[in-house]
Amino acid sequence: MIVQWLNETIESYFEAVPQNRVFLFFDPSRDYSRIIEHLSGNFELLKAEGSLLKLKYQIEIAEPDKNFVIYLPFQNKPDNVSYLKEYTYTGKVFSDTLYMFLKKKNVKFPTETRKISEIKKSLPTLALESIEKSEEYWDNVFDRSGAELVLPDFREKLLQFIEYPEETYQILNDENKVDAFGKKMMAEYGFQDDLDNPEQYRYNFFRQLCFTEVYQILKNPSPYPFKEYVSIEDRIGNNVKLIQDIRLHNHYRKTYYDLISQLDKSYNIKNFARTHPLNPDIETFKAFDIEALNTLNDLAGKCQTKTDFTDLIFNNSDLVKKKSNGFWGKEGDIGEWSLLLTQSSMIELIREFKKELPNISDEQVLINRYCEKYYEIDQLYRQYITDSNEIDDLVENIYVWIEKFYIGYLDDLNSLFSQKIFEKEKWELQDILFQGDFFKKLDFKDNPKTGIIIVDGLRFELGKEIVQRITNDFNVHIEPMYAQIPTDTVVGMAALLSPEKYEFDCDSTGIMITSDGTPMNNKPQRISYLKSKVGKISEFNITDFNDKTTKELRKIKYPVVIFSGDPDQLGEAGGIDYLQLISQRLSSITKTIKKLFKADYSEIHIVADHGFLTFKDPENKFRISDKPGFIKDSRRFACGENLDNETLV
Repeated sequence: MIVQWLNETIESYFEAVPQNRVFLFFDPSRDYSRIIEHLSGNFELLKAEGSLLKLKYQIEIAEPDKNFVIYLPFQNKPDNVSYLKEYTYTGKVFSDTLYMFLKKKNVKFPTETRKISEIKKSLPTLALESIEKSEEYWDNVFDRSGAELVLPDFREKLLQFIEYPEETYQILNDENKVDAFGKKMMAEYGFQDDLDNPEQYRYNFFRQLCFTEVYQILKNPSPYPFKEYVSIEDRIGNNVKLIQDIRLHNHYRKTYYDLISQLDKSYNIKNFARTHPLNPDIETFKAFDIEALNTLNDLAGKCQTKTDFTDLIFNNSDLVKKKSNGFWGKEGDIGEWSLLLTQSSMIELIREFKKELPNISDEQVLINRYCEKYYEIDQLYRQYITDSNEIDDLVENIYVWIEKFYIGYLDDLNSLFSQKIFEKEKWELQDILFQGDFFKKLDFKDNPKTGIIIVDGLRFELGKEIVQRITNDFNVHIEPMYAQIPTDTVVGMAALLSPEKYEFDCDSTGIMITSDGTPMNNKPQRISYLKSKVGKISEFNITDFNDKTTKELRKIKYPVVIFSGDPDQLGEAGGIDYLQLISQRLSSITKTIKKLFKADYSEIHIVADHGFLTFKDPENKFRISDKPGFIKDSRRFACGENLDNETLV
């Protein structure tokens, strides 16, 4: 109501005479500081927080037709007013204290001097509380228990009590405010208990807050085994708001966690949670989240088809989103919600991909769509695998379906790709760089300080993540490159060097490659071949390179080749656990890029030796060798596990 009264006072001045434009609002005691922002009307509110000359310019030059209320948190004295002094004569000066202003509005104050002194201290808090309340607020505020007068900072004291009950009780006791605190608790939250035992008092109050919140969210369920702990009807809203404020505030996270854990142990919450597990709005007790996960897992185990599972996930998408952002998903210790959110995003993308698949006419369109969008499916799967290694297996049945969806996606993607390739006369992709042409296209003569980072088995989606990490610092371009068949490390590493003529052979040790009779089967042989073609070039493994100082690297005046191993295992059979380590590798690559740049290498390339394909090849067109004794498993999988199909090459 007080805001309305102030607005009426200000507007009546502006409406009295058209020339009235400036209302000076002096507040040396800052009585109005907490409510001044709530004023609004046919005027602009300005605060004297800096130059008064700037305010004068705005009033007279910038906006000469507008009305202004100038809030001045100091006394009306010539030295204070300076450039605004003329408005003390031509404008309106308002300097009533809050107490005097309310008296003029016929608010009835107590007559005892001691009470008046306490009231004046609490008026700014009461004024803030009165916003959006009727005139009756001021009629009744001083007829209440008096706790408002004794404890104008009640909420702050209450939050202190929740965090430190013993210490806060002692402060209240020393200030002779224990009785006022208890009365205020009853008035605000309908809670009454023995304050002589602060720890128990806090526990019982917290119990009321929690069970009241669940009761309200479930819309007064019947039966409700915890009804005796629910607040009185007209205080339920206050209880719910307080427990939500506590839960949202990181400062009280540990207190909330500890008290909830005590309640979980003391009451049969788990059994009750089973009757309402899929309600997305309950984040009060951890038991509700656990039972929701158990229920989803049970339902996933009953699904017969992918459609059944898809319906289950998307029918509960609101549950997953809210729980993942809730206390136990975001701030607590239940990571499954974030995992389910990742899975939902992955399934949605796979669903979009399957809808689009029939309309993809050739391998070029398929590659473009993968590079534009569907690589995110692989990223999400990697995130899912990484996260699932960090949590308990509460949703094992869901994991089984996720594997089926991902494997199905890979089969659809690569089967279509291989089908289009089989229709071609040769292994060639138009408008896409061939691995064997990579070194041919580098101009070491004009760009001697070129950096080349070779990563074993770097997937396109990992390349995209590297781009995301460095795009703010560098001009970055990423494109797919198709590899020399077969996609084996020995073959791919050799092909990257653009050998002029090369031949394949194999024995029981694996594949062998030569160029004009020069072997290129291992790293020293390939480095020797490269130096014979390029001349001066330095080679490092990534760890040794990153240990070099910028000063040392600047002394190198010719190209460098840096080998980063290990991501190759990312897609090998049995190598899925390796996914959780990949971020360390990407960080190392990012560091290398920055070191190259600081060492004046303005052109930097990151390339991979091979890719990963799974596809159906019933006629064995892509068999590597029929030679007896050749036992190397040369199949390359985008996902290693669960792909036990001999026709996948």
